[in-house]
Amino acid sequence: MEPLKDIYNITSYVDGEINAVEEELIVKNKINSSSEYLFEYTSQKEVKSLLNSRFAKISAPDYLKEKIKTDLRKEVEAYNIKKIETSSNKSIFDAVWDSLFKPVPAFAFAVVIAITLLYFNVTRPDGVNFVFDHESGEYNMVQRAKINFDKIMNGELTPQSFEVEPTQIKQFFRNAGVRYETVIPECTYWKILGSVVSDCKGEKLAHTVYTSPTGEIMYLFQVDEEHFSRYKTLDLSQNLEDMLNTEKYLKFVDTTNCIFMWKKEGAIFALISNGNSETIEHDFLAQVL
Repeated sequence: MEPLKDIYNITSYVDGEINAVEEELIVKNKINSSSEYLFEYTSQKEVKSLLNSRFAKISAPDYLKEKIKTDLRKEVEAYNIKKIETSSNKSIFDAVWDSLFKPVPAFAFAVVIAITLLYFNVTRPDGVNFVFDHESGEYNMVQRAKINFDKIMNGELTPQSFEVEPTQIKQFFRNAGVRYETVIPECTYWKILGSVVSDCKGEKLAHTVYTSPTGEIMYLFQVDEEHFSRYKTLDLSQNLEDMLNTEKYLKFVDTTNCIFMWKKEGAIFALISNGNSETIEHDFLAQVL
Protein backbone atom coordinates (compact mmCIF):
# COMPACT_ATOMS: atom_id res chain seq x y z
CA MET A 1 0.00 0.00 0.00
CA GLU A 2 1.08 3.59 -0.59
CA PRO A 3 1.97 5.52 2.56
CA LEU A 4 -0.87 8.01 2.19
CA LYS A 5 -3.40 5.23 1.76
CA ASP A 6 -2.07 3.61 4.93
CA ILE A 7 -2.84 6.82 6.83
CA TYR A 8 -6.39 6.81 5.48
CA ASN A 9 -6.80 3.19 6.56
CA ILE A 10 -5.40 3.78 10.04
CA THR A 11 -7.90 6.61 10.50
CA SER A 12 -10.70 4.34 9.29
CA TYR A 13 -9.44 1.58 11.60
CA VAL A 14 -9.45 3.90 14.63
CA ASP A 15 -12.99 5.03 13.74
CA GLY A 16 -14.17 1.42 13.28
CA GLU A 17 -15.12 2.05 9.65
CA ILE A 18 -13.28 -0.84 7.96
CA ASN A 19 -15.80 -3.51 7.02
CA ALA A 20 -13.61 -5.85 4.97
CA VAL A 21 -11.94 -8.41 7.26
CA GLU A 22 -9.00 -8.85 4.89
CA GLU A 23 -8.31 -5.11 4.76
CA GLU A 24 -8.56 -4.86 8.55
CA LEU A 25 -5.94 -7.62 8.94
CA ILE A 26 -3.58 -5.77 6.59
CA VAL A 27 -3.87 -2.62 8.69
CA LYS A 28 -3.33 -4.59 11.93
CA ASN A 29 -0.20 -6.19 10.50
CA LYS A 30 1.15 -2.81 9.44
CA ILE A 31 0.59 -1.42 12.94
CA ASN A 32 2.20 -4.43 14.60
CA SER A 33 5.21 -4.51 12.31
CA SER A 34 6.06 -0.83 11.90
CA SER A 35 6.91 1.68 14.61
CA GLU A 36 5.86 4.51 12.27
CA TYR A 37 2.36 3.09 11.80
CA LEU A 38 2.11 2.15 15.48
CA PHE A 39 2.89 5.77 16.39
CA GLU A 40 0.29 7.03 13.93
CA TYR A 41 -2.33 4.61 15.27
CA THR A 42 -1.59 5.52 18.92
CA SER A 43 -1.63 9.26 18.19
CA GLN A 44 -4.97 9.13 16.39
CA LYS A 45 -6.51 6.93 19.07
CA GLU A 46 -5.41 9.29 21.86
CA VAL A 47 -6.69 12.35 20.01
CA LYS A 48 -10.04 10.66 19.35
CA SER A 49 -10.32 9.77 23.04
CA LEU A 50 -9.49 13.36 24.03
CA LEU A 51 -12.09 14.83 21.70
CA ASN A 52 -14.75 12.38 22.86
CA SER A 53 -14.14 13.10 26.52
CA ARG A 54 -14.08 16.85 26.03
CA PHE A 55 -16.72 17.55 23.41
CA ALA A 56 -18.96 14.48 23.10
CA LYS A 57 -21.64 15.98 25.33
CA ILE A 58 -21.72 19.26 23.43
CA SER A 59 -23.84 19.46 20.32
CA ALA A 60 -22.59 22.14 17.95
CA PRO A 61 -25.22 24.85 17.39
CA ASP A 62 -26.61 25.39 13.91
CA TYR A 63 -24.76 28.68 13.40
CA LEU A 64 -21.42 26.95 14.04
CA LYS A 65 -22.24 24.12 11.63
CA GLU A 66 -23.12 26.64 8.94
CA LYS A 67 -19.94 28.62 9.60
CA ILE A 68 -17.81 25.50 9.20
CA LYS A 69 -19.60 24.60 5.95
CA THR A 70 -19.12 28.13 4.61
CA ASP A 71 -15.44 28.26 5.58
CA LEU A 72 -14.79 24.86 4.03
CA ARG A 73 -16.52 25.88 0.83
CA LYS A 74 -14.38 29.04 0.67
CA GLU A 75 -11.20 27.02 1.17
CA VAL A 76 -12.08 24.64 -1.64
CA GLU A 77 -12.95 27.55 -3.94
CA ALA A 78 -9.65 29.24 -3.07
CA TYR A 79 -7.73 26.13 -4.01
CA ASN A 80 -9.75 25.87 -7.19
CA ILE A 81 -8.84 29.44 -8.14
CA LYS A 82 -5.17 28.60 -7.64
CA LYS A 83 -5.70 25.80 -10.16
CA ILE A 84 -4.18 22.99 -8.20
CA GLU A 85 -3.02 20.39 -10.64
CA THR A 86 -4.80 17.12 -10.20
CA SER A 87 -4.49 13.84 -11.99
CA SER A 88 -7.45 12.55 -13.96
CA ASN A 89 -8.36 10.11 -11.21
CA LYS A 90 -8.02 12.57 -8.30
CA SER A 91 -10.68 14.94 -7.01
CA ILE A 92 -9.77 18.45 -5.93
CA PHE A 93 -10.39 17.41 -2.31
CA ASP A 94 -7.81 14.61 -2.67
CA ALA A 95 -5.32 17.10 -4.08
CA VAL A 96 -5.85 19.50 -1.19
CA TRP A 97 -5.54 16.62 1.26
CA ASP A 98 -2.30 15.49 -0.39
CA SER A 99 -0.81 18.98 -0.27
CA LEU A 100 -1.60 19.29 3.43
CA PHE A 101 -0.83 15.81 4.68
CA LYS A 102 1.64 14.13 2.38
CA PRO A 103 4.89 15.57 3.81
CA VAL A 104 4.32 14.64 7.48
CA PRO A 105 0.92 13.02 8.06
CA ALA A 106 1.15 12.58 11.84
CA PHE A 107 2.35 16.13 12.41
CA ALA A 108 -0.30 17.62 10.13
CA PHE A 109 -3.00 15.62 11.87
CA ALA A 110 -1.79 16.95 15.22
CA VAL A 111 -1.82 20.52 13.86
CA VAL A 112 -5.45 20.16 12.75
CA ILE A 113 -6.44 18.88 16.17
CA ALA A 114 -4.47 21.65 17.90
CA ILE A 115 -6.30 24.26 15.82
CA THR A 116 -9.63 22.65 16.73
CA LEU A 117 -8.82 22.67 20.45
CA LEU A 118 -7.53 26.24 20.19
CA TYR A 119 -10.78 27.36 18.57
CA PHE A 120 -12.87 25.91 21.37
CA ASN A 121 -10.54 27.14 24.11
CA VAL A 122 -10.36 30.70 22.79
CA THR A 123 -14.02 31.15 21.95
CA ARG A 124 -15.41 29.11 24.84
CA PRO A 125 -13.37 28.79 28.06
CA ASP A 126 -14.99 25.42 28.69
CA GLY A 127 -17.93 23.28 27.69
CA VAL A 128 -20.05 24.45 30.63
CA ASN A 129 -19.84 28.08 29.50
CA PHE A 130 -20.78 26.99 26.00
CA VAL A 131 -23.89 25.18 27.25
CA PHE A 132 -24.99 27.91 29.69
CA ASP A 133 -24.67 30.53 26.94
CA HIS A 134 -27.17 28.64 24.80
CA GLU A 135 -29.88 27.96 27.38
CA SER A 136 -32.96 29.76 26.14
CA GLY A 137 -36.75 29.81 26.20
CA GLU A 138 -39.52 31.23 28.37
CA TYR A 139 -39.64 28.17 30.63
CA ASN A 140 -35.94 27.37 30.71
CA MET A 141 -34.79 27.04 34.34
CA VAL A 142 -31.51 28.91 33.78
CA GLN A 143 -33.29 31.83 32.12
CA ARG A 144 -35.95 31.91 34.86
CA ALA A 145 -33.24 31.93 37.53
CA LYS A 146 -31.41 34.81 35.82
CA ILE A 147 -34.60 36.87 35.52
CA ASN A 148 -35.54 36.24 39.16
CA PHE A 149 -32.06 37.18 40.37
CA ASP A 150 -32.11 40.42 38.36
CA LYS A 151 -35.52 41.26 39.88
CA ILE A 152 -34.17 40.61 43.38
CA MET A 153 -31.18 42.87 42.74
CA ASN A 154 -33.45 45.61 41.33
CA GLY A 155 -35.89 45.39 44.25
CA GLU A 156 -38.70 44.10 42.04
CA LEU A 157 -38.85 40.73 43.80
CA THR A 158 -38.76 40.70 47.61
CA PRO A 159 -39.08 37.81 50.09
CA GLN A 160 -42.62 36.77 51.01
CA SER A 161 -41.36 35.16 54.20
CA PHE A 162 -38.50 36.23 56.45
CA GLU A 163 -38.32 33.01 58.41
CA VAL A 164 -34.73 31.85 58.85
CA GLU A 165 -35.20 28.41 60.42
CA PRO A 166 -35.17 25.60 57.81
CA THR A 167 -38.18 23.81 59.32
CA GLN A 168 -40.24 27.00 59.26
CA ILE A 169 -39.18 27.78 55.68
CA LYS A 170 -40.18 24.30 54.56
CA GLN A 171 -43.56 24.81 56.23
CA PHE A 172 -43.93 28.15 54.44
CA PHE A 173 -43.28 26.44 51.10
CA ARG A 174 -45.83 23.69 51.84
CA ASN A 175 -48.47 26.19 52.94
CA ALA A 176 -47.88 28.23 49.77
CA GLY A 177 -48.59 25.20 47.56
CA VAL A 178 -45.12 23.82 46.75
CA ARG A 179 -45.81 20.11 46.40
CA TYR A 180 -42.26 18.76 46.42
CA GLU A 181 -39.89 18.30 49.34
CA THR A 182 -37.48 21.21 49.67
CA VAL A 183 -33.95 21.46 51.03
CA ILE A 184 -32.85 24.53 52.97
CA PRO A 185 -29.04 24.55 53.14
CA GLU A 186 -27.36 26.44 55.96
CA CYS A 187 -23.85 27.77 56.24
CA THR A 188 -21.90 30.03 58.58
CA TYR A 189 -20.97 32.67 55.99
CA TRP A 190 -24.21 32.95 54.00
CA LYS A 191 -27.26 33.78 56.13
CA ILE A 192 -30.84 33.18 55.03
CA LEU A 193 -32.59 36.46 54.21
CA GLY A 194 -35.99 35.13 53.19
CA SER A 195 -38.00 32.95 50.82
CA VAL A 196 -40.25 33.36 47.79
CA VAL A 197 -42.79 31.13 46.04
CA SER A 198 -43.41 31.72 42.35
CA ASP A 199 -46.05 30.39 39.98
CA CYS A 200 -45.24 28.72 36.66
CA LYS A 201 -47.98 27.04 34.61
CA GLY A 202 -50.02 26.75 37.79
CA GLU A 203 -47.22 25.05 39.73
CA LYS A 204 -45.67 26.61 42.82
CA LEU A 205 -41.86 26.75 42.87
CA ALA A 206 -39.49 27.38 45.81
CA HIS A 207 -36.78 30.05 46.05
CA THR A 208 -34.50 31.04 48.94
CA VAL A 209 -32.42 34.21 49.24
CA TYR A 210 -29.18 34.49 51.24
CA THR A 211 -26.92 37.40 52.10
CA SER A 212 -23.27 37.66 53.11
CA PRO A 213 -21.70 39.82 55.86
CA THR A 214 -20.44 42.16 53.11
CA GLY A 215 -23.83 42.52 51.43
CA GLU A 216 -23.60 40.12 48.47
CA ILE A 217 -26.76 38.26 47.51
CA MET A 218 -27.07 34.54 46.78
CA TYR A 219 -30.28 33.18 45.27
CA LEU A 220 -31.20 29.48 45.32
CA PHE A 221 -33.87 28.06 42.99
CA GLN A 222 -34.84 24.41 43.53
CA VAL A 223 -37.26 22.27 41.56
CA ASP A 224 -38.20 18.61 41.72
CA GLU A 225 -37.17 16.63 38.61
CA GLU A 226 -40.81 15.71 37.96
CA HIS A 227 -41.42 19.31 36.93
CA PHE A 228 -39.18 18.61 33.94
CA SER A 229 -40.13 15.05 33.05
CA ARG A 230 -43.73 14.66 34.19
CA TYR A 231 -45.38 18.04 34.62
CA LYS A 232 -43.34 19.87 31.95
CA THR A 233 -43.34 23.01 34.09
CA LEU A 234 -39.76 23.91 33.19
CA ASP A 235 -37.14 22.70 30.74
CA LEU A 236 -33.39 22.46 30.22
CA SER A 237 -31.36 21.66 27.12
CA GLN A 238 -30.35 18.03 26.68
CA ASN A 239 -26.70 19.05 26.84
CA LEU A 240 -27.15 20.62 30.26
CA GLU A 241 -29.18 17.67 31.55
CA ASP A 242 -26.45 15.27 30.44
CA MET A 243 -23.81 17.33 32.23
CA LEU A 244 -25.88 17.48 35.42
CA ASN A 245 -26.14 13.70 35.35
CA THR A 246 -22.36 13.26 35.25
CA GLU A 247 -20.88 16.18 37.19
CA LYS A 248 -21.04 16.95 40.91
CA TYR A 249 -21.94 20.52 40.04
CA LEU A 250 -21.59 22.93 37.11
CA LYS A 251 -20.09 26.41 37.35
CA PHE A 252 -20.49 29.39 35.05
CA VAL A 253 -18.87 32.76 35.73
CA ASP A 254 -19.35 35.97 33.76
CA THR A 255 -18.23 39.55 34.43
CA THR A 256 -20.82 40.24 37.15
CA ASN A 257 -22.36 37.01 38.48
CA CYS A 258 -21.67 33.33 38.97
CA ILE A 259 -24.09 30.46 38.41
CA PHE A 260 -23.92 26.97 39.89
CA MET A 261 -26.20 24.04 39.09
CA TRP A 262 -26.41 20.53 40.47
CA LYS A 263 -28.70 17.54 40.93
CA LYS A 264 -29.31 15.95 44.29
CA GLU A 265 -31.90 13.52 45.64
CA GLY A 266 -34.38 13.98 42.80
CA ALA A 267 -34.15 17.78 42.62
CA ILE A 268 -32.35 20.28 40.40
CA PHE A 269 -30.79 23.37 41.95
CA ALA A 270 -29.74 26.65 40.34
CA LEU A 271 -27.73 29.14 42.39
CA ILE A 272 -26.88 32.67 41.25
CA SER A 273 -24.82 35.21 43.16
CA ASN A 274 -22.91 38.46 42.76
CA GLY A 275 -20.46 37.15 45.36
CA ASN A 276 -17.08 35.52 44.86
CA SER A 277 -17.47 32.14 43.16
CA GLU A 278 -14.58 30.53 45.05
CA THR A 279 -16.05 31.66 48.37
CA ILE A 280 -19.37 30.08 47.43
CA GLU A 281 -17.65 26.83 46.49
CA HIS A 282 -15.65 26.76 49.74
CA ASP A 283 -18.24 28.06 52.23
CA PHE A 284 -21.53 26.88 50.72
CA LEU A 285 -21.24 24.10 48.17
CA ALA A 286 -18.68 22.20 50.22
CA GLN A 287 -21.31 21.89 52.97
CA VAL A 288 -24.30 21.32 50.70
CA LEU A 289 -22.74 18.67 48.50
